[in-house]
Amino acid sequence: RRGELVGFLGPNGAGKTTLLRMIAGIETPTRGKIYYDNESEIDHLKVSYMPQQTYLFDTTVKKNIILGLDKETEGLQKIDRALEYVGMERFADKNALELSGGESQRVAIARLLVRKRNLILMDEPTSSTDIAGNKLISDYIKKVNETERSTIIFVTHNPALAGKIADECVFMMNGKIIESGQVNAIIHSPKSSELMNFVEHWKI
Repeated sequence: RRGELVGFLGPNGAGKTTLLRMIAGIETPTRGKIYYDNESEIDHLKVSYMPQQTYLFDTTVKKNIILGLDKETEGLQKIDRALEYVGMERFADKNALELSGGESQRVAIARLLVRKRNLILMDEPTSSTDIAGNKLISDYIKKVNETERSTIIFVTHNPALAGKIADECVFMMNGKIIESGQVNAIIHSPKSSELMNFVEHWKI
């Protein structure tokens, strides 16, 4: 539904990324339909998708963010705020290809979220970041969701991340949805043995 923040949770190979790619229109479902805001047709021009393997262009960090805007006239202040949100403001003039993996992921997320979109899809958005980066990115995702009312769906194998930022959670295993619902119920009161075993593996 519009404006929700949803986490796809599960182990590697559960089908989370495949489902995300189908929503993005990159892969086609073999059967069934995907509905967004009660509509079966998704306008993919209003969708932003970030794969787990991020990429940056051979230019400055700031210019990488500018490339995320529909129009450069949308305002440089917006770019500066985005860099600040992900803790990368002091790297604005550095070549993006010289960044570490975690820094690169922060820049890619800033570029993604600076662009106003109805639906934002993110695959493992904090996989390369440290604890400080994880918090900055989590806070920024929530801020964009609250201020822009964008629907945000992210993939994670980390129940702590899902519990921190998601409203709804979908737990998957072996290509199937095992449980879904309010994130607190999914994380703290799992009903299925699969989810119980998965959550017990993590310290939440």
